[in-house]
Amino acid sequence: MTNTEPAGESPRPENLDPRLNDLFGEDPGARSSTLLLLIPQVFDDPELEEHILEQLESAIDSGDLASLGPASLALILGEIRSKPATHSLLKALGSNDEVLVHAAIRALRRIGAPAFEQILDLLEEEELDPDLSTSAIETLEGIGFHDLPDLQDRIEDLLIHDLLDRVLERTRREACALALARLGVSRAKEYISNVLERDFPTGNSYLTEAIEILTEHPGGLPCHLEDPIESLTLWFGSNEMPGGVIEPPDSSDEKFRFS
Repeated sequence: MTNTEPAGESPRPENLDPRLNDLFGEDPGARSSTLLLLIPQVFDDPELEEHILEQLESAIDSGDLASLGPASLALILGEIRSKPATHSLLKALGSNDEVLVHAAIRALRRIGAPAFEQILDLLEEEELDPDLSTSAIETLEGIGFHDLPDLQDRIEDLLIHDLLDRVLERTRREACALALARLGVSRAKEYISNVLERDFPTGNSYLTEAIEILTEHPGGLPCHLEDPIESLTLWFGSNEMPGGVIEPPDSSDEKFRFS
């Protein structure tokens, strides 16, 4: 996957609601402030929600992802926990635009149960694209944000099952190990250790990291879903990846880390 870095002014979508114009513009400050202003409006305007969803669908289907507009739309739909957006956001997980993928992950995590149910179904498909499967597994980490014990048990069982499945892609199994660690699933530590010893005798940095997380943070790690939307709009004023911890705008140090 490649990160989206807009090169010059991109044409705005046809029939775009004027309130969304700045989401597709070059000015990161205008984009961020517009996004924040729109969220409370969309809560009370079903027609605007439908329009945003239509624009996101159109961008994904056409592959017109040259701006940060589609990622902005995904974030808005996630903030209002738009259940009708679940299908489109799942399609966005398969995008080659890494910013859109991360925005879709956050949005699906916020939507909760209906999104997780569909992701569990998606992961049962044969020959699923490896990148899509790892993004889907990362999305499941959002279960820790919701009080859904039955669904959480299903997710944990699936993650352990896939971790142990030697037929699956290595990247998918690694994603499962990290998800289990970030969720603080203590019983997974022994499974991960056994898989590391059995299947990766020369080592595997992802599984090793998962074991370290469970050792140092047995309760798991907070996911960036818990970050307020105000802080996430910093994505659009930097070249960093969504989900990273970004330095304040007045800092000259642009380093970041993933949560």
